[in-house]
Parts: sequence; C-alpha cells; structure tokens
Amino acid sequence: MTYVLIVWFCLIGKPDARYERSPDMATNIWQATNGNYDTGGNWSLGAKPANTNFVVLDGNVSQQSITSGHGDESGISIGGLWCKKSYRGDFGSSSTPYDISFDAGTSIIWEGSGSLHISADASPDVVCDSPNAVDAISLYGVEGTLIGKRGKMIVTATHSAAGIAIDMMGGIMEILENSATEKINNVRQVGGEVICSRDWAATAANVHVISGGHWQQLINGPDAGTLMLVQGGLVTWDAPASAGHIPVLIQQGGFIDWNNTGDTKTVGLFIVYGGDFARSSQLTVTLGTDYRPAFPESIP
Repeated sequence: MTYVLIVWFCLIGKPDARYERSPDMATNIWQATNGNYDTGGNWSLGAKPANTNFVVLDGNVSQQSITSGHGDESGISIGGLWCKKSYRGDFGSSSTPYDISFDAGTSIIWEGSGSLHISADASPDVVCDSPNAVDAISLYGVEGTLIGKRGKMIVTATHSAAGIAIDMMGGIMEILENSATEKINNVRQVGGEVICSRDWAATAANVHVISGGHWQQLINGPDAGTLMLVQGGLVTWDAPASAGHIPVLIQQGGFIDWNNTGDTKTVGLFIVYGGDFARSSQLTVTLGTDYRPAFPESIP
C-alpha cells in the first residue's frame, strides 16, 4: 500500500499549503462602506482587484459583505483570495455568485464565518476552514483541489474536462453534480463527511483513499480506472449498478455499508485485508478474496 500512498501524494500535491504569491503581486484589502465590488474606494489600493492582486478580507476596517458590482458577469480576475477568521461578511450570494478567473495553482482560503459564492473559470485550490456549518463555500463550475477542514462546502458543478480532487480532513462537503460527464478525480479523506448526491464519472488512474470520516455515495459512482482504498471510517454506498461501479476496491479497515437502498452495487475486484462490510444480496462482486484470518474464504 506504500506505492498507493506515494502515487496519491504525487497526484494531489501539498493539500495544506497556503498561497505563496510572487513578490510583484500586491495585496488588495477590502475596506468598504458599501457592498460594491467595482468601487475603487472600497479597496486599499484605490482600485478594484486585478490579476496581479492578492485579495484579502480581514474585517479590520470593514465587515461589509460584497453583494453588488460585477455580480455574475465575467471579467473578474484576481491572483488569489484569503478571507481571514476576523471577517464575518459574505462574498456574493446563492442567487448571484461572482464569476472569477484564477490562474491554475492559485488559492482561495476561506476562514471567515460568512459565505463565499463564486463561479470560478479555472482551477484554484480551495481551502474551507470556517465555523460556518451551513454554507461556508458554494462553488459553481470549478476545477482544482478542494480542501475541507471545517465548515460546509457545497459543490454544484465541475468542469467536465478536468474535474476536481478532494482532500477532506474535517467539516462537510456536499457534491451536487448535475451531469455524469463531470468528474471527481483523486480523493483523500481522513475525517469529516462527504455527501455525493449526483452523478459523476472519474478519469483514468484515480486513487480514492478513505481512512477516516464518512463517505456517502447517494447515486452512481466512479467509472473505469478508479482504485478505492478503504483504510478506516465509514463508506455508505447507495448507488445503483446501472450507471457506474467500483472497478477495484481494497479494504484494510473501516466499514462499508451497501444496504441503504434496494439497488445492486457492483465491484469489479474486491480484496479485503481488514475492517468489515455488510453482507448483502445488493452487492455483486466479479472477483473477490477475503484475506482476514477469521474469513479465509472467497467473497461470495
């Protein structure tokens, strides 16, 4: 399993890294008396942020929410965003998410108690470390790595070409995909809860490592090329076999529950070294072996 973990870290990188901006990127701080993003006087640099600016919401001068200006128009381009714990306002709304362009590899760090609603046209890394357990971050059409530490992150749709990677340490992530062509790629979960309640597909050679917390799959699942490694925690799989299955499942610990719906679930190759799973007529295994000392027989 060492090989699997090495592959994982190579694929997903450093999940807890903070944004390291270049020396020529200026910090632009929100210090508004009104909620208009476009008003230059609402920003410390005297102009709305540009792609050479790292945006900071710190609440030191203003707790005003950003609720007007560009709205859902295109054309906002920034070099990164950090909402500090001291900021209690919102950025955008559920009815008007801000359409923002980010360069690949930039970061959004949300630690405030308010809500962030954005539609990102690129692939920022998103860190949710917020006390807001209702709607800390709502993302529409994003790529990149989503990092959950505290608070609730809601993912409505990803770009179909690249998809998202998930690094879950705490909090709640609800994935509201709206197309089976959209993708969840590599996953590492050590805590928290992930609720996947829409169709999704995976690209080739993905690794899903669940070692803690609760992964709840409510409909469909990964496609060809996905390896799911369950080392701990709880995996609840409610998805039907008609639109997806788990190609390779290796269980070293934790518990896998297949029994919450009447649909059959399909696993191509299922190898068990530890933990336990629900014996169920809903589970169809093409090829499986149980190596636990108490269960030397093949998986029925």
